[in-house]
Amino acid sequence: MTDAITELVELFDAEGAFIFIHHQGRPCPAFEVVSANVIRDFGCPHVRRHYTGVLLAMDDLYTNESQLIRTIQTIAIDRNIITVYTESVRLAEYLASEARRLWEARLDSQNVLEVNQNV
Repeated sequence: MTDAITELVELFDAEGAFIFIHHQGRPCPAFEVVSANVIRDFGCPHVRRHYTGVLLAMDDLYTNESQLIRTIQTIAIDRNIITVYTESVRLAEYLASEARRLWEARLDSQNVLEVNQNV
């Protein structure tokens, strides 16, 4: 487990959740939500480098739509982001779902372009 993940679990008293983003060998990244208390009790389910950073997302994102959209885009598209900590499981599930939806929309639009080019 990385130092950042360990520190966040301790700092927030195992509240919230982490989104683990897996890019390897996939047309669309996988977004896995794991609650912080599960990580506290059973350890991190994925190996991360000790120096890997973690993007923080707090529940007040719900009050700022433009920041929420930018955060979803960052999680979905930035390959440097592989771990996200959220203040609540609800926020983690929402961000992961929206990032996945954004990726699926991108893949669908690429498929439409390919079909149109082949016609």
